[in-house]
Amino acid sequence: MLIDCKKIIIFEHYRLGDTAAGLFWLRPILQDDLFDVIYVSDSVNIGLVKCFTNNAKFETLKRWRRGYNLQSFFYGFIGSIKMRYILKRYPTHVAFDIRPDIFSRIATFSSKRKVYRYPLVEENFGSCYKTMLINLYGKRGVETAFKLAKLAKKELRNFSEKKIIFCPFGSIKNKSLTIEQIARFINNAPEHIEIDIPLENKKKYNELKRDLEPLLSTESRKKLTYIYSKTILDLVEVIKSGEAVFCVDSAPVHIAALYDLKTFEVLGPNPIDKVAPQNPNINIIPARKISCAPCKKRTCSNVKTNDCFDLSTLIEVSKNF
Repeated sequence: MLIDCKKIIIFEHYRLGDTAAGLFWLRPILQDDLFDVIYVSDSVNIGLVKCFTNNAKFETLKRWRRGYNLQSFFYGFIGSIKMRYILKRYPTHVAFDIRPDIFSRIATFSSKRKVYRYPLVEENFGSCYKTMLINLYGKRGVETAFKLAKLAKKELRNFSEKKIIFCPFGSIKNKSLTIEQIARFINNAPEHIEIDIPLENKKKYNELKRDLEPLLSTESRKKLTYIYSKTILDLVEVIKSGEAVFCVDSAPVHIAALYDLKTFEVLGPNPIDKVAPQNPNINIIPARKISCAPCKKRTCSNVKTNDCFDLSTLIEVSKNF
């Protein structure tokens, strides 16, 4: 256990959703004034972490692309040079490499520094940080993470009517709701509930408006708002603005979990224990019991796309809400 280690560098190569999941475990460290933390990741992940802490310092490192092609080798080479530079700049800090790959291993090996590596394991995606937390704090760290989750109360807000944040898109098409499923959810939601859909991609924002409008009733169009979130801070503010969050497995559900918001997640093909947020306050609607669920495939082989989502239960929850 590295309990005496208070000056640390964290190199992180996650995507946004995985980072948000991992931050559930990192929060005890980021909110502990005794730690001197240098957090190294890409600008999007850093933007999310900045919403959480004023204690850490940041170094930007362009996210290394997974795979073996010319582009990934280029970014990997540039990233390894930057990583070596940061290790040299902070010689007294203990270094942690979250989800290391061949480029980060080369950088740490050539720098001749001791670096603690935490590869992704077949558990929850945030488990790299959980392991690091246990090494730093012992089992007390896990207890602290859950305690902070209970204390992270939502800010009091006044609404003239109830509003829910609806996030139907995952990072992979197989984990997203179809246009027909999105329309079905909105058309069946109570009329007095306002629905906001935040979108991080301008192209997807335009496509959704074009494809969804013809499937919606007149009343549904009135209660629906599309919101284009240009920055991660915009996305966080939109998610926090609702009374509840309804979503699939995605970055927004993990962000909602970090802020202890009332959240209902409908899970598709992936196992619950691997992708669901660790916050015990999140309400999980598991995949329907069909022959191929749960699965680990990136594309769905069902005749009816995304048939594994239990959308009926999600709709009933919204009605009761």
